[in-house]
Amino acid sequence: MEAKFRRWAKEGNGEYQQALDSDALLKSIKKLSARKFTVIGADAEIQGTYYTNDKPIELPTGEYTIDFGNGLVKKIVIVTEKTLILKTGS
Repeated sequence: MEAKFRRWAKEGNGEYQQALDSDALLKSIKKLSARKFTVIGADAEIQGTYYTNDKPIELPTGEYTIDFGNGLVKKIVIVTEKTLILKTGS
């Protein structure tokens, strides 16, 4: 049965998560409901790949591109050292 679920997830460009107990299920739901994004510096170098439910990240001042995949890309400029909250929409 697990092989079938894995195949369905792959065919649908999804991800299969096995959850054998309630703690594992909660962890899987949190991971799968998070949005993955990549931070790219002005020099086109990837600064890192993160998930929206990860701990906050720190970046120095500068220009960045945030790539959420599926064509959603945001350009940001950090001009001072302060907290930046980037809303991604639903």
